[in-house]
Amino acid sequence: MTAPAPVPAGLLEAFAAYEAALMADDVAALDRL
Repeated sequence: MTAPAPVPAGLLEAFAAYEAALMADDVAALDRL
């Protein structure tokens, strides 16, 4: 996947953390995000 514009720093990492927290049902991590 290529973005049409530069991706803000940390965006992909934040998305990966959010997805992992959702899959693990980690409510504390979701609250932090």
